[in-house]
Amino acid sequence: MNGSHRRTRGGCVNCKKRKRKCDEQRPRCMACIDRNIRCDGYAHPVRWVEGIASRGRFVGVRDPGLLLQPTETTTATSEADDHVAFPSPVESVETTPLQFPRHTVRVAEEDQNCISDEERIAFEKFLDTGLHQLFNAEVYCWLSVFFRALSKQSRALPLVGAALQAYYDNGWTVTAMERTDRAIRTFRADLDTLGSQRRSATICSGLLICSICLYQSRPITPYLRLLVDVHDLKGNLEGLKPNPLVHVPSHHVLEVLGVMDMTSFLIGRLHPSIGIWKRMRDLRSDTSHRVLGDIEAVTGLPRTLLDIFSEITEECSGISDIEAMFWCWTGCVGTIDQCHLWDSWRYAGILDVRRRWRNRWVPNAPCGNHVFNSLDPAASNEAVLCRLVASLDALSRKAKTVGGVEPSFLNKGLMFPFTLANLEIPLLKANPSWKSTLEEFQSVFLSNDNVTLGGSTVLILIKEAWEAGIYSFDIDQAARHRGVEIGIF
Repeated sequence: MNGSHRRTRGGCVNCKKRKRKCDEQRPRCMACIDRNIRCDGYAHPVRWVEGIASRGRFVGVRDPGLLLQPTETTTATSEADDHVAFPSPVESVETTPLQFPRHTVRVAEEDQNCISDEERIAFEKFLDTGLHQLFNAEVYCWLSVFFRALSKQSRALPLVGAALQAYYDNGWTVTAMERTDRAIRTFRADLDTLGSQRRSATICSGLLICSICLYQSRPITPYLRLLVDVHDLKGNLEGLKPNPLVHVPSHHVLEVLGVMDMTSFLIGRLHPSIGIWKRMRDLRSDTSHRVLGDIEAVTGLPRTLLDIFSEITEECSGISDIEAMFWCWTGCVGTIDQCHLWDSWRYAGILDVRRRWRNRWVPNAPCGNHVFNSLDPAASNEAVLCRLVASLDALSRKAKTVGGVEPSFLNKGLMFPFTLANLEIPLLKANPSWKSTLEEFQSVFLSNDNVTLGGSTVLILIKEAWEAGIYSFDIDQAARHRGVEIGIF
């Protein structure tokens, strides 16, 4: 091989990192192959400053900088310095996400009208197939038409859809990360030029960016707060265009925002819930109910059950009333598997409110402490957990028997009950067969991380909880310590 041992600046990532001679063979260098290691190719990671690559065409990006950075962020970085300081997620809580670096907007304006043919094709594929990945229920037949129409109002929407489709096709490749970066910058530019307008298209773009964040276990609450502030959603929701009171797709968009905002559905959230869902339900109309039905599409849960979840707050106020609501929930008609799923969420919700209470008032309770077993006379924690495990076991047995549950999309809505069941460590240690049932459930439904938003990260935290062995293990604090937010809806 001519010049195979010439050290150059164009070597593969592995060889450059190890200061080793590289033969620069394509697509993978022989030096790595001979050593039986994976060659990371020639797309070198670049440094990021406030979400923008410091040079190049964004290739090899390992951190797309999805969190919105404040204008005041400074970068004391020189060309000789290989490190860029990023604000921690905890620090980001205090920032004002409405302020964007001016150069960020300028860069986005340069390519806002330069959507490539490949990106347009990817966006169309996203509307046809990728959109289904975001739902735990049957996708509304009008949704792709609605998104296609909104893409003419938002420059970021087709780019975000193309980025998601690139991820669905091949994972976090260079193409997916490059498209993600461009989509985020264009989204920021859209917000900068929005003025007093309140558009469903911009909210859709933001929610899809939140989905990208969740696939990477990155915080989304700064984006949710941003969308609420920009569109003044703390005020009159009917001011959105089109009016969600009479325009069903806009109503659906705000419902999705409300779901992502719920306290229980995000582990490690940096910002408290804004309460969008409860105010959205005040806008319900006969038209929206007739078109949208009883089941919310993203979670696959009845809206009446989500109404109860929306009552849960980080302050743990009124937990006895909330638990009573779960016990009194009358249910909804669905398939047998749907009923098992909804029951598992209901029991998990009861355990969630009890968990939040004991974490708030009785920290560091040791294993074997049964003081919490009779918080409510309706059932002990052990009885609730038993019924939760039984519901999950029914779904697992059905999937193993016939090769799946009915409808098939239900396997994407199981992370919440699975996670809450695994946090009852002392009870699982006292009932090892339940732990085995959960492990079997995991092997059936969660062995492939693609079906969940942050499955692998949740499993790491569950393992940490098991090793801690205490009733009051705070999974939210553990997630914040890692700088992640994990969607389990």
